[in-house]
Amino acid sequence: MKYIIFLFAIIGLTYKTSMAQKRSFQIEDLNNWPAVSNAIISDNGEYAAYFIENQPTGKKTLVIQSNIGSWKRKIIDAKDLCFSKDSHLAIFINQSNNLCLMRLGFVDTSSISNVNDFKLFTIKEQEYILYQTKTPEKCMVIMNLKNFKKQLIENVTSYVQSFNNKSIVLYKEGVKNHMLFWFDLQTGIERQIWEGNALNKITIDTSGCQAAFIENQPAGNKIWYYKYGAAPVAPIVTDQIPELGDSLTIEPGYPFFFSKNEEYLFFPIKEKPLSIADNHVKVDIWNWQDAKLQSQQLTELNSKKYWAVVNLLNKKILRLNWEDEEIRFDDRLSEFVLVTHNNGDFTEAYWNESAKNHYFLVSLKSGKRKEIPIIPEKVSPDSHLILGTDSLGSDEFSFELTTGKVFNLTKQIPLYSEDFDFDRPQKIKPRGLSIAGWLPTENAVLIYDKFDIWKVDLLNKLAPVNITSGYGRANQVILRFTNNEDGQILKGDENVLIRAFNKISKDNGFYFLSLKGNRNPQLLTMGPYIYDLTYPFPASFSAGESPIKSSDKDIYLIAREDARNNKNYFTTKDFKHFKQLSYIYPERNYNWLSTRLISFPMLDNTISQGIIYTPENFDSTKKYPAIINYYEQLSDRLNQYLKPETMDGQFNIPWFVSQGYIVFTPDIHYTVGATGESAKNAIVGAANFLYKYSWIDSSKIGIQGHSFGGYETNYIVTHSNCFSAAVSLSGISDCISYYGSLDGINGFGKSHQFQMETSQNRIGFSLWERSDLFIKNSPIFSANEVTTPLLLMNNKMDGRVNFEQGVEFFTALRRLKKEVWMLQYDDEDHTLSKPENKVDLTLRITQFFDYYLKSKPCPSWIKKGIPAKKKGTYLGYNFEG
Repeated sequence: MKYIIFLFAIIGLTYKTSMAQKRSFQIEDLNNWPAVSNAIISDNGEYAAYFIENQPTGKKTLVIQSNIGSWKRKIIDAKDLCFSKDSHLAIFINQSNNLCLMRLGFVDTSSISNVNDFKLFTIKEQEYILYQTKTPEKCMVIMNLKNFKKQLIENVTSYVQSFNNKSIVLYKEGVKNHMLFWFDLQTGIERQIWEGNALNKITIDTSGCQAAFIENQPAGNKIWYYKYGAAPVAPIVTDQIPELGDSLTIEPGYPFFFSKNEEYLFFPIKEKPLSIADNHVKVDIWNWQDAKLQSQQLTELNSKKYWAVVNLLNKKILRLNWEDEEIRFDDRLSEFVLVTHNNGDFTEAYWNESAKNHYFLVSLKSGKRKEIPIIPEKVSPDSHLILGTDSLGSDEFSFELTTGKVFNLTKQIPLYSEDFDFDRPQKIKPRGLSIAGWLPTENAVLIYDKFDIWKVDLLNKLAPVNITSGYGRANQVILRFTNNEDGQILKGDENVLIRAFNKISKDNGFYFLSLKGNRNPQLLTMGPYIYDLTYPFPASFSAGESPIKSSDKDIYLIAREDARNNKNYFTTKDFKHFKQLSYIYPERNYNWLSTRLISFPMLDNTISQGIIYTPENFDSTKKYPAIINYYEQLSDRLNQYLKPETMDGQFNIPWFVSQGYIVFTPDIHYTVGATGESAKNAIVGAANFLYKYSWIDSSKIGIQGHSFGGYETNYIVTHSNCFSAAVSLSGISDCISYYGSLDGINGFGKSHQFQMETSQNRIGFSLWERSDLFIKNSPIFSANEVTTPLLLMNNKMDGRVNFEQGVEFFTALRRLKKEVWMLQYDDEDHTLSKPENKVDLTLRITQFFDYYLKSKPCPSWIKKGIPAKKKGTYLGYNFEG
């Protein structure tokens, strides 16, 4: 921490501003940025609460307020907030570890000291709070929230509560042994069910009638089973069970659980470690017939876990999956689990037969397997069908569990040529269809295409119906349900809220949709904001937040942000009129930014989009230096609020705009086999476009990219001389050596061949089919053409892009006497994680661009370097005369 403060002190001296009205950022501003988060709304819709991060600096403030009046309370460093169901209380733990019960709309708050945690639950319409104290007595308290009567149970170390709030299993530590008690929440009766030692995991079923726990002893592990009102607790599984074999043991450190129908208990198992003599030869033998590389096998040795199940009626035990198999549990499959079998690595499936996935239904009664000829995605609400895609991802299919019949559900949904924007090497392009929800009363499933929503008959007898009437495609608006990550069950006659994103304008908003179809969605609100985005965006994008509806009324809590205004919370009844709740706008104290969506011609004269970021104090009579930053397509984040923060590798646009740079983020469109040229086509085209602006200093344009963007930077500086400075972080320089290498130290031991052939690098061929494309796309082979000063970062612990990629490029450029520097941060991966290193990287990139693009003084680390013996003692930030 002292080191970070020392960096702040130095940087603050360097980057202080003389702006009279609004100042530029200083480094210490970046990691203390206020923001709202974790909002909730009361059931009656009259109160809301949220947290403000970094207010005050380094802490957070809980805000609880009325949605209809002026009542508001603020509490610093509170946690674990919730509202009572009757909307009379806000309940939280304050910074003194006191459980606080605040009367909403009033000034009084009662508190209970020394509380670990709490939870609310309801029994027969009456709400209770359960909490544990940190006192030596270790009391668990159950309090009625209506009359505040309490029941105390002492010496409770931990507990597990059933989902239906009927029962609790209490874990108590005695002088010599551990004890378990069954506590009936409805009657308040407590009874001891077990005594022993070395207790591990505890689980309880949904209905609160059964419990199981693991006893971990040197002689072996046991799973004990208890059923309320039945026989006493007894072991149901031990390590000596023949069904498990001699090589397997119960895994005590992993969760286990009851099936939803409460007839089965699933538990994890693992292989017992092999005993290897000290003088035994330890050699890895790589065999060309291995389905999976030795390096990958070695990284997976300690992570292998399997699953078994015990039938609670007949106590029969079955092992469910084996080596090279992954298991998936689905509550709708009461008598089956899904198992994926793959001997190899799926990324090699396009050439390695053993790496292809095979999918099976495994019976929990018999262990028998039935192969599923589709890639399973969802199970229908009636549990009769499994829906999924074929291996090409082009259509959605149904698989009937009883008959094994397969139907193509979406073959009648029209194909649209504009949907084929998938630019990876693949013979048949996926159509982008996915499951949206269910209409069980109509025996139908809802399917998304790129823009609209379709109702598809599960019996495959009726033609698909576009229930959004083609409105999305006609207007280039992507329509999706809100709060629908897992596919919701809907009624065919209801109106539902849907979210929308306009691909042309980048506006975001909401519509109402009638599931009856045959009419356009009803517009509620659309604008240059981010509320709730509609489809998967890269990690650097803000996806917004889904609206939260109060349980008892049609009142919604929503979040809204835009490029110029931080995220804040609002309430609305109709999505047309909004009441603002929070007012967190730290950007208004600084020289912030504005965004503009532009279309520009690339080198091949095709049109692409991009975003230009300009300072708030922009003056068109001045000349500005510019930085072009890129990662595939970024224009959809036109209205995203970009949080100022120190850089882990990702470029921080607000920081550089505040320092007086213009930043441009052009979209890149790729041609298979010409990845590097595709990047050059867009980025050099973007530079040419910037030249036409009188307020751009055309002699002071830099470029920056991280990861794949780092590779593109390396390619561009070897194929263009139009940039004055370049920064490449964690990028590839040699497609051939990368093709033949494995994941780095922090990786998984995988080969990089798929990355080059079929994934992001988009070569489309193996090295021996088209070696010319590997050479053409490798920056290293054109290192002699570099004229641009280049700053690299490549780390020894990078698990994605090997450190050697940076070394190859640096040593080549050094041999050619080109201007190049490389940063290597100890114990850091593909992106930086340590705060002091993020500060350092931000400063060095800023000083690098300032020197080359603003003609500022040259810092010592650029001019003279830093000898290895001074590592960690001398930073070299000081400027040379």
